[in-house]
Amino acid sequence: MADRSDRHTDPHALDRRMHAHPMADVMVVEDDPGVRDATCEVLREEGYVVEEAASAVEALERLDGVPDPRVLLIDIHLGAGVDGIALAGRIRRTRPACRILLTSGGEPPEGIAFDGFVGKPFSTDRLVAALHVLGTYPAFEGSPGFAGGGSVSEMEYRG
Repeated sequence: MADRSDRHTDPHALDRRMHAHPMADVMVVEDDPGVRDATCEVLREEGYVVEEAASAVEALERLDGVPDPRVLLIDIHLGAGVDGIALAGRIRRTRPACRILLTSGGEPPEGIAFDGFVGKPFSTDRLVAALHVLGTYPAFEGSPGFAGGGSVSEMEYRG
């Protein structure tokens, strides 16, 4: 049985336990290494815990046996193999609590379930605004609000 002696005496015990196995805020699934690296770097600079994958198969492998990220940022066109739309469909069926933010240089897809869309190229402010709308902006001490710029109206939102 787990030791729960710190439950009421140490207010930071839960935080320490949760950070021992951090959950990713965002998993970036992007086949273009330059776009993936730049996106992950920007999100980390903004305070997000980020996981990354170069393909749908790699994303599913990385998700196996770990806590769900809050949001999967999935490029619709992932090159050869399973595309982003198929990955989004599978995630929606198997991990319904995960929010899905699709991205593409084209138009948002019709007829599939996803939570948001941000078109490429996107600015940091626009991406952070999209993540904020999905409820994933990382909290920072002293201010529970949104610290980024940009406008939610710049993003297509599907709730």
